[in-house]
Amino acid sequence: MDTNETNGNRGASVGANTPAGASAAKKVGGLKLTSVARDKRKKLAPQINAKENAEIEKLARLEAEEKAKAEAKAKADAEKAEAKAKADAERAEANALRAMEEKQRASEKARAKADAKAEKEQAKADKEQAKAEEKAKAEAEKAEAKAKAEAEKAAEKARQEQEKVEARAKAEAERAEAERLAREEAERRAQEEAEKARAEKEQREKEEAERLEAERIAREEAEKAEAERIAREEAEKAEAERIAREEAEKAEAERIAREEAERAEAEARKAEEERARQEAERIAQEEAERKAREDAERAEAERIAQEQAQQEEAAKRAAEEKSRAEAEEMAKFRKKEEMMEEEVKAPEAVAEEEKAEDAPVAEEAKVEDAPVAEEAKAEDAPVADEAKAEAPVADKKADKKAKVEEQEPPRTAEEIKMDQVAEVELKLFADKCKRIFEEVRKDMIGQREVVESTIAAIIAGGNVLLEGAPGLGKTRLVRSLGKVFDLPFSRIQFTPDLMPADVTGTNVITKDEDGNSKFEFQKGPIFSNIVLADEINRATPKTQAALLEAMQEHKVTVMGVTRKMDEPFFVLATQNPIEQDGTYPLPEAQMDRFMFKILVPNPSADELGQIVNMTHKTMEETAQAACNGEELLRMRAVAKTIPVSSEVLHYAMVLIASTHPDSEVATQTTKRYIRAGASPRAAQAIITAAQVRALINGRYNVSYEDINSLAVPVLRHRLKLGFEAVTSKMSPDDVVRSLIADLNNVSTETVVKEGEKKKKRR
Repeated sequence: MDTNETNGNRGASVGANTPAGASAAKKVGGLKLTSVARDKRKKLAPQINAKENAEIEKLARLEAEEKAKAEAKAKADAEKAEAKAKADAERAEANALRAMEEKQRASEKARAKADAKAEKEQAKADKEQAKAEEKAKAEAEKAEAKAKAEAEKAAEKARQEQEKVEARAKAEAERAEAERLAREEAERRAQEEAEKARAEKEQREKEEAERLEAERIAREEAEKAEAERIAREEAEKAEAERIAREEAEKAEAERIAREEAERAEAEARKAEEERARQEAERIAQEEAERKAREDAERAEAERIAQEQAQQEEAAKRAAEEKSRAEAEEMAKFRKKEEMMEEEVKAPEAVAEEEKAEDAPVAEEAKVEDAPVAEEAKAEDAPVADEAKAEAPVADKKADKKAKVEEQEPPRTAEEIKMDQVAEVELKLFADKCKRIFEEVRKDMIGQREVVESTIAAIIAGGNVLLEGAPGLGKTRLVRSLGKVFDLPFSRIQFTPDLMPADVTGTNVITKDEDGNSKFEFQKGPIFSNIVLADEINRATPKTQAALLEAMQEHKVTVMGVTRKMDEPFFVLATQNPIEQDGTYPLPEAQMDRFMFKILVPNPSADELGQIVNMTHKTMEETAQAACNGEELLRMRAVAKTIPVSSEVLHYAMVLIASTHPDSEVATQTTKRYIRAGASPRAAQAIITAAQVRALINGRYNVSYEDINSLAVPVLRHRLKLGFEAVTSKMSPDDVVRSLIADLNNVSTETVVKEGEKKKKRR
């Protein structure tokens, strides 16, 4: 709600008590309506521009049709002239040469005269068009300044009137309160009359409000009619200019059509063949270079695989030697144990032989030596038990090792080689990431999370939306990334008057070496590998929509022709969260095409000092190329091979699904704060980015920590919060963290089962 509407509502509420307030409400309401009319006139400006663009495109199509008709007519006229010339040559062969020379001189003279006239008319039309554009621009600026001044003056006047009305209302309320107290004490019977007077007063206020509403509707209709009249006048003016340009270009087209159409067609065919030949040579050269690189990489991989195979063979031999030594030790231990058992049995046998002879003596000795025997037995028991315990343990280890070897089939040489190649690719990925971060940090002070998230999104093939105040190094970051990845970089400054053709490009009329006119597509700044869309929310929705196809499908369609973008393609958009005047919020379809939304914080005092010292010496970027486009695409392919366990994948999908209030796995946080959840693109983005993050951190599998860390940048711009979240001052980041906490406190299986039970009950 703007200031005029607030003041108008307050004036109407005060007018319920005093006549002065009612008159003030009328004035403020009038100011509000005038401001609404001006805002409406501003909103009509993009529609008028859209109509002009449509007229221009229509003119271009008409020009193309007229040109085609003129070419066909010229071809027919040429055929007729050729037949007539042939008949004249048969009738008067002697005078043919002289007539041909006179005809050629006359044709050259007419062509020169027509060319001069056409150029003069074209210059005049261009000059008139430039004057008209300058005049329209000046009038628009003057009207905008005047409207702004009137709006400020009206707002100030409304504020002053509001203050006066509030003061009078306050005094009137105090006086009415005193009178009411006196009447309650002295005249209780006057209460019925007061109620009747109050009812009449409310009726009058209601009638006054209806009258003001009727006046407002009438004024809006008048303003709408005025806007339509202005649009019709502009359309008529554009139509007149179009007709003038059409006549001039028609004359030019007729002159061009009279020339040698067949020669132009032959030259075009020859140029097309030359381009096809050059393209074939370029493709063959690229294929040869690719094969050479693949052969080199294959040789390197085979060398590394051979070295690893030798290392594995050496390790295997060492393990066999160790197993053999352990077996020998075990055999010695068992042999020693058998010898000990034999030594124990020998005295027993001698005692049995002597038992029969010296039974009485043995009985006496047995009685006397019983305590000594018991003591010796107690001393020898732990040693025997320990020896018996060690033997089964060794046997169990040997059996377990044999079972494992039986269960795991021997790996083939091809599998070992593939694993070795994968390890080489992962090592190269880690080395490349390390060098990329080192080069970018040469130009960027601080902003560690911003840099790492942006590089991860580039490797994963996503787009990034940066939100932060001006001057925090967003443009410098993109330029540094362009140098580090050795890719072309372009910047698009989005403004309210920016048109879609300024972004994607358009067809323009050009002349070849022979002076023939033709349509040629002129590429816009979107045709680059790294695109910075600066202050994207300042452009109109029509211009913002020009990026949709490029961001998702990496294609651009202009005038019915689809052109592919060069890979890799990456869009980094910025927007200022402070200024909201003159901005257009991004639609949900476009917000969903950004993999991350990253909040750029302000630098600390130490980082600010480092930034000043670095830029005081030079403003140029010092980063060097650490990776090219082909290597970046190879890194992206390697990241996609990182495995994601079924448990981690299930957790990520439950996290995304729990953002929908009507989902079976929705938590209390979702139902309380979230109005609309994330799309399937969020699930794709969080898994792809998690694979890249795992590799950057030196891990070969995705973990729960990767999912939780990436949930905030992936979901903060995809959630629509409800009214309770706004009143509780809960940001999207707070809601996502609360959602993660809910899922971690309660197991995923429990949440799914509860959701299924609720679904069955419904």
